[in-house]
Amino acid sequence: MNKFTRFLLVVIVASMALWSVPALVRDSSAPLPWTASYDDLHLSRAWHGTLVVQDAQSGQPRLLGLLHGVVGTLGGTVLVLRIVGLLGGIAACVGLWLVLRKSTLPLRTCLLAVVLFGASGAAITLFGVPSSSGFAVGVAMLALGLVVQESFVSSIAGVVLGSAVAIGGPVPALHMALMGTAALVLQRRYRWALAFLLVPFGAGLLVWWPLVTRVLPDAWWSLPVFGALAEFGARPGIGVMEWLLGVIGAGVLWTRSHKRLALIVAALVVYTSTSVHALAFGAPLWSVLAAIAIMHLYEREWRYPELKTLAMFAVGCGVLLSLLTVITTSIAAPPRAALVEGLGMLTPDDVVLTQPSIADWVVAWSSARVVYDDHGSSQERRARDQTLASLWYGRDVRNATIVLDALGVDTILVTRAMRQGGVWTRDEEGFLFLLENSEMFKKRFSNGEVEVWNYTPRSNT
Repeated sequence: MNKFTRFLLVVIVASMALWSVPALVRDSSAPLPWTASYDDLHLSRAWHGTLVVQDAQSGQPRLLGLLHGVVGTLGGTVLVLRIVGLLGGIAACVGLWLVLRKSTLPLRTCLLAVVLFGASGAAITLFGVPSSSGFAVGVAMLALGLVVQESFVSSIAGVVLGSAVAIGGPVPALHMALMGTAALVLQRRYRWALAFLLVPFGAGLLVWWPLVTRVLPDAWWSLPVFGALAEFGARPGIGVMEWLLGVIGAGVLWTRSHKRLALIVAALVVYTSTSVHALAFGAPLWSVLAAIAIMHLYEREWRYPELKTLAMFAVGCGVLLSLLTVITTSIAAPPRAALVEGLGMLTPDDVVLTQPSIADWVVAWSSARVVYDDHGSSQERRARDQTLASLWYGRDVRNATIVLDALGVDTILVTRAMRQGGVWTRDEEGFLFLLENSEMFKKRFSNGEVEVWNYTPRSNT
């Protein structure tokens, strides 16, 4: 084992420790922040060897990815999910190293790129908060790292791994194939680029073609201004300093007469801003560009050495600020203990109406049925939002009764976040007025964070 391999192992171990910080510090009753991990946990428990399952909540078919199969096979627990998420991060770091070692970049730049990626806010969000997208990024990077090797067996193994990612759905297949093909074209490995582009899609088509027209349009979710930056709440997100360094890195490639490479990289950089999924697959690229920029700033001749010291200090502070922002946000993110307590008041027999964005939490802690969740196609979400708007913001008892009866609802769950801007902005606004004043609704539980209301139709009162 040479010194570079030992250094890489140290980086991976340190990165794993860093990725684990949010889960270790959070309250044990809710070790994972946000909702994506809980949805993946729910789907993992639905794994029975099939790649498409009928969601018990929405009634819509759901695609199961590689993460769901692995976690479901190993028991479907939170601990298993976290371990598999970390393994995805290891795969990503190893894959990135394998790709960079086949490039013309200096060895120090390659090592720095892996360090920056492992210590990035995007890596914490992808691997420390385990999700199917993070695991897909990790396996895809490892697949690409194997394909670029000169061994035929290694390249075949990479294509097979890429196919395993693609079977999980058209969205990861699309982003993985485009990013991987671009990397292989840059190395003039055109035959393997074609294989990496076509074989995973061929395998995936056999599985998800019936669902492609419903799912693929959501491959691009337009990001708002600053929507790709971690400091502005993007998950995963690129730190402001890393973004600036990435732009500088692309400029360095251009000035070094690598204009063809710089143009392809620039196209990929723009592409990563089209959606949160593309941003996840593009996170390693930003780390590479940032490493190129840092090494350029460090090795160039400075007229005033003090400016060099100041620049390096600013870079370090910027990267550290982004990292701390993501860690503190992940630690403070919902769900919190009081919310978990309220969700525990629900029973598996309840049919719950609540804000769709927290539906995965309801399922995770109560197994209750939620009439509206945050999944489905764009068209389905638009229809859902129209129905909820007519209910949330009106005081018409007749309309509320028609909507609730049509949905089969018997329980309403309201959180403090919903009252404080998530849905309403004032007390007794819209549907809140009916909850407080109509005999059809009786409060079952309240702890300041969560309110659970029973609904009984007028015909039964």
